[in-house]
Amino acid sequence: MTVQHRNTLKKLFTENKRQAIVLLSALFLASAALLAGIFSYFHSKDAVTNRMSALNGDVAVREPEWLSKGQYMARASEPGMKIPKDPRGVNTGQTDLYIRLKMTLSLDEYSGDLSSITAEEAANGEVGIPTSGKRLQAIIDAIMRNNAGDKFLNLTIASGDEDNASEWQANSLNTNFVADQKNYGTDEKLIYYFYYKSDSSGADPLMTAVPPGESTAVLFNEIDIPIYKKDYLGVFDQGYTITIEAEGIPSSAYPEGLEVSQAPAAFNDQ
Repeated sequence: MTVQHRNTLKKLFTENKRQAIVLLSALFLASAALLAGIFSYFHSKDAVTNRMSALNGDVAVREPEWLSKGQYMARASEPGMKIPKDPRGVNTGQTDLYIRLKMTLSLDEYSGDLSSITAEEAANGEVGIPTSGKRLQAIIDAIMRNNAGDKFLNLTIASGDEDNASEWQANSLNTNFVADQKNYGTDEKLIYYFYYKSDSSGADPLMTAVPPGESTAVLFNEIDIPIYKKDYLGVFDQGYTITIEAEGIPSSAYPEGLEVSQAPAAFNDQ
């Protein structure tokens, strides 16, 4: 600070106290507003980490590849992209937990204009405005359980009723999880639960307990965006959201173990 600046400030604070008070008040309000913006930023940042409270104990969702790369790629999704998204449940508490993951796939309202479609494509039925059911199916088919292009989920859809999503049944192709086959969503939204199981064989395997600080296997690995226009337009150029949440219950409450068939009731009774 120069001598001239120091003299100016001295004169300000000694000769005009009212002006000095106004200046100090303005500086305080500016600082308060800046701090409020910072805290809001971190609050908003935390709100999108898929973290939530467990039914008992603490559990969170971690997606390291999504956070480091996938979320930025998704902002400019293009045909042929392979977008990393790698959710898994993490036990952040102090007791062993049985963990299930909840996946919600919801669609934004259709807003596309198919003006880029050629007359020939439209006449051949190659591209058109898909129904909500077909949009949901296409997105599910794009979710891969690994980098080798293996699908994550198989939907069983009643013949002739492809848009009645409320009746669709799901089978997990990731052998680390068993899907609750019922869709808890609606005709335009899919909600499925996935139970992290042990290596036990049989028709009704046991859930596996996750110790503190450890995680489940990865539920799925990436979203493979179709490369062809007929598969991309009307679906992947529209808004949609895939949300993953985690829930946990203490394994100590089930000393004999918890069979997957019993798990939905065990979680819902908490």
